[in-house]
Amino acid sequence: MIEAEKRVQRRLQRYVRRIDPLEIRDQGADRICAPYALWRWRDGVSIAVMTRRGGKVSEEIVVPLDRLAEAIEETSEIGRRHDLPACSWGHAGDGNLHSTFLIAPGDDAELARAQQAADELFQLAVRLGGSISGEHGVGWVKRGQLARQWPPRAVALHTEIKRVFDPKALLNPGKKLAS
Repeated sequence: MIEAEKRVQRRLQRYVRRIDPLEIRDQGADRICAPYALWRWRDGVSIAVMTRRGGKVSEEIVVPLDRLAEAIEETSEIGRRHDLPACSWGHAGDGNLHSTFLIAPGDDAELARAQQAADELFQLAVRLGGSISGEHGVGWVKRGQLARQWPPRAVALHTEIKRVFDPKALLNPGKKLAS
């Protein structure tokens, strides 16, 4: 277990070195900046990433911690396969990853490729032993995706429970659907 953690730590350190040019250092000091400054920087990541091309398709997945570096690398590879710049950030401590494919606004072909890339991202999460969603849940965008990670019986039970408590489909219509 310790050796696996060391491997993950070394891989994550490579990614930290990549973001070093963003100057997340304290007044030029050779140490990581104060937590409030780091949070301020983190809050701006999504906007900063989007400005690279003007638009983005972001999805949130969760993977086991020992597969986090692999998920980050494979997200970039998915982007390359679809000819889209890609990046990831998130809550590394719990395996929650915000994977993003950058697109030009108004480019329907790029949007379609980004949606295909997102579909592959969901497959990746399940293959790595994770989930198609962590903190943001399964709403309109991820409707029908739960069937990727649940066996057919679980999907049937989910559908039946939803029907029992919401027979007229008034609560979150079209959302929280397993298939």
